Amino acid sequence: MITIDKVDFNRLKPYNGKATQCFEHLCYQLAIKEYGHLGTFTAIDGSGGDGGVEFYLDHHSGERWGWQCKFFGDTGRLSIANRDLAISNSFETAIRNHGNLTKYFVCLKTDLTTESTSKAGKFSKGEKNWFDDELPKKNPVGRAISLEFWGESKIIAFLKEPKNVGVRSFFFGELELNQEWFTTKFFENFEKVKDKYDPELHAIDQFTKSIIDCVVLDPNYTNLTGKLKSDLLQVANQVDRELHDFHNTTMISPAEEALRRDFFSACHEFEDLVKQSVGKIDFVDECFKNCEPEKLALFSTEDLRTKWIAFHTKLDEFDFDETSRASRESRNITSLISNFSQDFGRFFRNYFHGNQRQLHFIGDAAKGKTHISTDIAFNRIKESKPVIFLTGDKFTDETSISDTVRKILDIPQEYSFDDLLNALEVYGAIHNVRISIVIDGLNETVSNRLFSPIWRNHIQGFIAKIIQTKNVAIITTCRGSYADRIWDDTYKPEFHHIDGFRDSETIHEAVQKYFKKYKLKTDLFFASIDKFGDPIFLKYFAR
Repeated sequence: MITIDKVDFNRLKPYNGKATQCFEHLCYQLAIKEYGHLGTFTAIDGSGGDGGVEFYLDHHSGERWGWQCKFFGDTGRLSIANRDLAISNSFETAIRNHGNLTKYFVCLKTDLTTESTSKAGKFSKGEKNWFDDELPKKNPVGRAISLEFWGESKIIAFLKEPKNVGVRSFFFGELELNQEWFTTKFFENFEKVKDKYDPELHAIDQFTKSIIDCVVLDPNYTNLTGKLKSDLLQVANQVDRELHDFHNTTMISPAEEALRRDFFSACHEFEDLVKQSVGKIDFVDECFKNCEPEKLALFSTEDLRTKWIAFHTKLDEFDFDETSRASRESRNITSLISNFSQDFGRFFRNYFHGNQRQLHFIGDAAKGKTHISTDIAFNRIKESKPVIFLTGDKFTDETSISDTVRKILDIPQEYSFDDLLNALEVYGAIHNVRISIVIDGLNETVSNRLFSPIWRNHIQGFIAKIIQTKNVAIITTCRGSYADRIWDDTYKPEFHHIDGFRDSETIHEAVQKYFKKYKLKTDLFFASIDKFGDPIFLKYFAR
């Protein structure tokens, strides 16, 4: 573990072309570590006007704390270029824009100067005098916003704390974590499996893809929710049309007219339930787009499910004459409404897997394990996103998973695996992305020419470290005949058993890709293609 007694802010690497933003991220990470338990942090995009703060903390009590970060150049003195005025103006802006602001932090790369007396006896006020005595005067009448200063000494004090080891490793250590590093390490390990993987031939069923998306928090998951939302809104529009016709039916008895009117009024609740259902989908979309695992962990449809049940019960209580036109029309409407709620519930039962942090693919030889794991990593690199891809053979004759990971990735000796993990955690937080550690082929690890006990002995401890983070996940693959030599129970939610292509839709997709690749032409419309569900059979057939 590295230690720190001073900081060289010149080592801060530009983020989006600006070193100032890297300093803001440093302060943001320190603030989260120090005060994250008090409430919810929100970062502000200053490009559109920052409202006087770079980020703020909303307490559970309703009060707000705001942070202003100024990365001044040269000596950082406030007397240069009216820097004290810039801080003062930001404070006033924050007061105007944040009515519940109760505390304001000013963060600089330097400590404030103090008052001094020259050899000639001349007294001079320091920057601290201005911060303590003058800046508080900007508080308007009726407001008492407290001020706190973070300078070099405060930042060093934070960085010395064990909980900030990842922050200091990332910002001031020798770990060069950037997308180029992730890409280089991927292709070093990709060599082992490149002959087994062809991105043009990859096909995967929707269920398996949804599990992967939830584990890696892939924004592409919104393609699934987008289709769900579109399909549900089509049903909702159809219900609206049916209700309109139902309400405007003429030439009916007064009794039926009254019953129709009551049914139509009861159906008004459907519109609100549609909005709530769409709101649930939008919430999930935002969590995936912004990589917010903590918010995603709070997601539940149980409250809405209870409302849907109550609504269906209410509609079932209407007693139309079974031979009447109103009965047929109302049954059609309730059927459409039932389709809406069932499709919504079915999706989240089958294709939403919460904030899952680990995934282990189990399957026989040549069933697609390596193709899936490699595709996960390959696509992350293709999209310029971080991922760590390793192969099981690299752990041969090793006794420690953590030390071997460090060795494979060429991590300097002075950094422990915990240091690396903490640095990955910070990287993920800054870039709003989850970093997956993918290990393909646990069954390929040997020791003294026998299957290695390294996974049986140490994988649970290794995983335990990973799931303590928020932005790192673990994905492995293992041949089925070896799985029980590692785990006692492979039927827990984190295990996914694969046996080739799962359904007819995926088989058709795979067949089309293979036939196109090998320039085969045939009409499979009436053909039985179940045998092509075996990837190795399809591969040799196409060749």
